[in-house]
Amino acid sequence: MKKIIIAFIITISLVSFLLFQIDVSNIKDILKNVYIKYLFCGIVFYSITIFLRTKRFSFLLAKKVGLKDLFAIVCIQNTFNQIIPFRAGELSYLYFIKKIKGADSFSEGVPSLICARVFDIFSLSIVFFITLFGIDQFSEIVKKSASFIAVSLLIICCGVILLFLLRDKLLRIINEISMAMNIDKYRIVQWSLKKGKEVSAGFEFVRSKKVLAICFCYSFLILISMNFYRYFMYKALGLEFSVFTIVFITCFLILASLLPFFTIGGFGYVESIWAFLMINLNMDKNEAIATGFSYHLLSKMVVLIVFFICIFRFLPSISAKFNLSKILKSKILNK
Repeated sequence: MKKIIIAFIITISLVSFLLFQIDVSNIKDILKNVYIKYLFCGIVFYSITIFLRTKRFSFLLAKKVGLKDLFAIVCIQNTFNQIIPFRAGELSYLYFIKKIKGADSFSEGVPSLICARVFDIFSLSIVFFITLFGIDQFSEIVKKSASFIAVSLLIICCGVILLFLLRDKLLRIINEISMAMNIDKYRIVQWSLKKGKEVSAGFEFVRSKKVLAICFCYSFLILISMNFYRYFMYKALGLEFSVFTIVFITCFLILASLLPFFTIGGFGYVESIWAFLMINLNMDKNEAIATGFSYHLLSKMVVLIVFFICIFRFLPSISAKFNLSKILKSKILNK
């Protein structure tokens, strides 16, 4: 609760700070003139992105979860990630996977989630490195920031590879340390070590070259779909960018979204990053902030449209699978 209150205060502060610098009517004018045909294309490509993510998770879970159920779970997860701060939406994926017969939340759910995020970072890093050759139109501060991010991504990728290769040795070291400190008798330590071994065993599936190749293919397809989605969202707002600029902005915003942002729905946070990029692309400050809010509101609307379509489309299946009707009935009777 304390974290939510802090996130709310930060959100209000950031949003207020940005809105006081512009004429709010500009946001209304931009949203009134949205090109519906491009917005519809954006919804289609966002749905394709969710479907591709679902297919990748299905593969990582060895198809133990039905595609229809998994699509609903991924849609809920993605929606919660975009609304709840600290990327707490990831927990919804583990929760629903645990509820489905045939997939344990730790031995399969956690490794599949971590693998998906690792493949996202790897594919994003490769594309981001390529875009660095086509950002001459940006100012020096953006170029330096991009270079710093590129180096950080390289270090992270190397660290992840080492962690994956040495995970069993690390678990043994942790186990030896807990025994030496005589804390291995505590239940929480025993539980943590047990779950650590289960998660480690779950990663064995990824050692196959076939698995790596398929996951990378899905990850690149997801990124391509995301770029098309954002391209049509920019077009819906009447914004025109070069291909390199679109891909660079998309990569920059995705990387920003991977961080555990401290605002509700990312409001204030996304607009600040957008304004930073647009101002350094020689856009007027008022227009940069106004288009930032317009883009963010429009993208949230797309997320919610797909979310509600998904919920209503798969509600009977989800209700039956998770016994939602029984839960609601018991709560009503208790009242």
